[in-house]
Amino acid sequence: MGDNLTDFFFTSHLTQWQCTSNIASYFTCIPPSACAHSTSTGQAYCCSNGGEADGCYTEGTKCKTDGSTSTCGGDDQTIQFCCFSEGQSCTQKLGELNVCWGTGANPLAKVNDNQLNATFSSLSSAHPSASTFAFNPAKLQSSTASSPSSARTNAPHHSSHGSLSSGSIAGIVVAAIFAPIIVIGIVMIFGRKRLRSMVQRARQRKGSLDWTLARNNRQMAEADAGIRPELDGRQIPAELAGSAVTTAQELPARTENQPAKPQASEEVQTASSRL
Repeated sequence: MGDNLTDFFFTSHLTQWQCTSNIASYFTCIPPSACAHSTSTGQAYCCSNGGEADGCYTEGTKCKTDGSTSTCGGDDQTIQFCCFSEGQSCTQKLGELNVCWGTGANPLAKVNDNQLNATFSSLSSAHPSASTFAFNPAKLQSSTASSPSSARTNAPHHSSHGSLSSGSIAGIVVAAIFAPIIVIGIVMIFGRKRLRSMVQRARQRKGSLDWTLARNNRQMAEADAGIRPELDGRQIPAELAGSAVTTAQELPARTENQPAKPQASEEVQTASSRL
């Protein structure tokens, strides 16, 4: 029956995922399943490539008395339906009614779901307003057959360029272990030098401060004792503000004509001696 199926296409939401425009049809064919038409009966089939729905199935047909159909559904006439005697068989699934399965080969049996889904996505993206999307399953079968060989051919090439040798892996591990140690060592060396410089500057500032305090204390002690502090080597002597320099002059000599100092009287001298 598969040889008589042509015109494969995917359905869409615009057709409510049905293979026919018959509103009385109740079965749907959702991608990656695909619809096809029979060249002998004109019926629409839905074909799947795996699972419980592996194969192509269609709706039952009207029962005829000429032997061209077979009655399905058992003895209960309320659930009986018919399938064509040639190329179809009644469903054997419990609870499934009005379904006839094709007895021929399934054209989608050699096509995987990934290819069918990719084909549907490509067609629906290229024609978003279309209600159905036709495709050729023979082309998908040929691409499926060539995929394993191409994968085997490319596998060694990929591994030779994409994998790392044991030496490279060991080098990466060693670098990952010693790189942090080297960085920490560099940081410690520069940090120690900086700390040493800071300590040295601090000692110099402390020494200068101690000398200044000692000098101030010595000056204060000398001031309390009334001792004029001597100038140290760091002080420059200067004249006091407002002071004037005077020149010593010799007293004039007494001349002979200058009258002599009067002598005290004898009575005054006698009184002084008595005291």
